[in-house]
Amino acid sequence: MTRKSQRFARLALAFSLGLATHAAAEPPAGLVVLAVPAQDGSEAPAASGDLVPRLQVGDELLAWRRAGAPGGPLSSPEQLAEVEAEQAPLGPVALVGRRRGVPMVWAMPQRPWRLRARPSSLAGDAWRLFRQATTAFSKDPDGAARTWLAAVAVEDRAGADARALWLLGELGRAWAEAARWPEADATFEDALRRSSGAAKAALWRAWGETFLWRHNWERAEHCYREAMAETRPGSLQEARDLAQLAAIAANRGDLAAMEDFFRQSLSLRSRLAPQSVYLIQLVREEAAELGSRRGSGGDPAELDRYLKQLRAIRDRLLREAAALAPPRPLPGSPASPAPPDRPEVRIAVLRRLLSLSENEHPGTLESADRWRELGRVGFEVGFPGDAEPALLHALDTYERLAPGTFREAGTLYDLAILHRAAERTGPAGSFFCRAAASLARFGRLPESEGEAEILGATPGEIARDCMAVLLADGRAEEAFLVLERHRVRSTVPPLPAQLARRLQSVESSRADLLDHLAGLSTSRDRDEIDRLVGELAGLDARRDELAGPLSLEALRAALAPGSLLLTWSVDEGAERLFLLHPAGAPGAGFQSFPVSPSLRDNLAVFSRAGLYQRLLGPAEAALATAEHLVLVPCHELRTVPFADLLRGETRLGEQKRIETAVSANAWARR
Repeated sequence: MTRKSQRFARLALAFSLGLATHAAAEPPAGLVVLAVPAQDGSEAPAASGDLVPRLQVGDELLAWRRAGAPGGPLSSPEQLAEVEAEQAPLGPVALVGRRRGVPMVWAMPQRPWRLRARPSSLAGDAWRLFRQATTAFSKDPDGAARTWLAAVAVEDRAGADARALWLLGELGRAWAEAARWPEADATFEDALRRSSGAAKAALWRAWGETFLWRHNWERAEHCYREAMAETRPGSLQEARDLAQLAAIAANRGDLAAMEDFFRQSLSLRSRLAPQSVYLIQLVREEAAELGSRRGSGGDPAELDRYLKQLRAIRDRLLREAAALAPPRPLPGSPASPAPPDRPEVRIAVLRRLLSLSENEHPGTLESADRWRELGRVGFEVGFPGDAEPALLHALDTYERLAPGTFREAGTLYDLAILHRAAERTGPAGSFFCRAAASLARFGRLPESEGEAEILGATPGEIARDCMAVLLADGRAEEAFLVLERHRVRSTVPPLPAQLARRLQSVESSRADLLDHLAGLSTSRDRDEIDRLVGELAGLDARRDELAGPLSLEALRAALAPGSLLLTWSVDEGAERLFLLHPAGAPGAGFQSFPVSPSLRDNLAVFSRAGLYQRLLGPAEAALATAEHLVLVPCHELRTVPFADLLRGETRLGEQKRIETAVSANAWARR
């Protein structure tokens, strides 16, 4: 699909959802997006030209719609939170708004949104003061807070109570993120005295979250109970608060209360929103958080018993939660309209559709998509004899017409899952790493639900499975490079303006070539396909030359003498610490150490000295002579205060100069 046709399709989508009136009329005051987390938790890259694009910071939100619901306008952040809590579990929600004045529709993902937004009506002096305060807060929090409160005063004089209250809540959050707890508590108390209803409930939850950060479980429980008191009984929001109370009970060691709260939450949800994809994803995330922040104090043996009990209860609750949604054995398997009950009939229907597609559109992406659907469904219903040949047939076409795209990467991953299920570890490992290489070639994350469905797995899962194969085979350097390619794709490091323009030109040319290839057929356009695939390979090489991942040699050359670069992975099967030495340093230039799998879920159980031993202890011999550490923590470790970890009797930050980075590539190209 060309960019022009995508634009027309996007507008058609808006009309099909019944939202064109919002685009044509002058919109009411709405919201402006402040933060949009990506799927793995990092900041989302900019979307470009999707049929259903992802939200970006700065987008305006005006209204929401859901099939079977009347929808309505959005005028406050509390309304947006209510829509997610009460509407998303009932069916896919679309948000309507504008991007730089252009009408837009966003189909929201079937997972927790984690959006932050401000009122669009925050303008004039209040908006100017708020921007000034947020920009200066990290350097001068006290001065910035005075500016922030001046913005609150502007809204007070204007009688804009809701905006003044929102500003106070954001100031409380900023104080908490700076670990200025007395100021945070005083700000939230002031805001709560002035609030009521949904706004008050939202403030109690925001304040409660700051007590979770502090591991103050009693105060956190008080806040969430107060939030429930302001919430409609028997609602899906109440179910979310009950799940939060379950997590708090687990963290304070009361597993009986944890189980009771979580079951109350499941009971509410099973009555109000059964079989919701969004809901089951939310429940899984909540269950994974149960007990994850519990502190270490007390007898280690008692702690070990607690963790075993917690895992057993958590597994039982997850099995109960799984009943809320239909099973999906193969990630991303497409749903067939009204599938027949008998597997052989379902396969026969798909073969018939495939035959029609091959007759009318042989050798095209449409036909390849049919082959892939047959393969995925064959795997799902237990027809492996149909699954593998069909997936290989689809892959052959994708490698010609969609190389280095989510279609190709997703089909490679499908084949890896199929071989792993058959316990063919060699082919499974090969396909896992071919999927990772294809995804790295595409160079970005999925930016819409449609793209995520085509891929069929998260980029993090694909990288993890490839890394596990490489590490089991003793190929740690290759595993490190897979991890680094994933991090480069998951983050958007700033580039010099000239380099950014050159890279944008390459990406634009690459997108045009893929558009052209997508309209061809392997049965009639072979010469044209060969020419375009050759050009595409040249563009890939040019892109890597401009901003692609660096080699181990280049990364080591960027390290000054006396420096070390350390990076971690704590994904299941790929728990590893990688260590790079400067070029020319004696001994091995690259080292790899296993780390404890318990780090992934139980960071909070370790003391500062224990956490140092778990994270950095394996590299102690190298650290002894290093003066400068470049730390590249994975997402799960980004909140670890590395400078405060105890090495011996003193803080690590007092012994070594420490830098952190989102990827080794971003640090080396700074």
